[in-house]
Amino acid sequence: MKKAVLILASILATFFATSQNITGQWSGKLNMNGNEINVVFDIKGKGNNMYAKLYNAGQTRRGLDVDVVSFRDSIITLRITNAKIEFSGALISENTLAGGLTQKSVYYPLELKKGYVDLTPQAKAKIRRPESVKDMYSYYNEEVVFENKLEKMVLVVISNFVSSYFRN
Repeated sequence: MKKAVLILASILATFFATSQNITGQWSGKLNMNGNEINVVFDIKGKGNNMYAKLYNAGQTRRGLDVDVVSFRDSIITLRITNAKIEFSGALISENTLAGGLTQKSVYYPLELKKGYVDLTPQAKAKIRRPESVKDMYSYYNEEVVFENKLEKMVLVVISNFVSSYFRN
């Protein structure tokens, strides 16, 4: 009886260890020297054939290719060799990775949550930028978005004028 329970327990442990799914988008806020950066890791594939990209959610639609994707014993390592960036973390729940990002030997704590992040140009055009004028003065604001579908690029132009300038 004890032998049967041990065999069943080992089979279940193996099943649960291999059923951990880390594919999908993982996002978090990285605090680098007072600057908050929204990072997204998009992980795809299975087993030894996993690949990933790193996105700065507030800036670019083009991600950095991750060279090394390793997931073993609930520990994930994502490395971008050329940029000297590495994220290492532990899967502490189904939707949470806790760890840190190291860039050029400087460590930053980072917690990632699993979930979809809209990385389209239209979503990024809605992000409030630091250079955006606050509404403490009466301004005429106009934002124009140009999308070049052939080159897959987006240009956002923001015009701000003091409203009194247009009075008669």
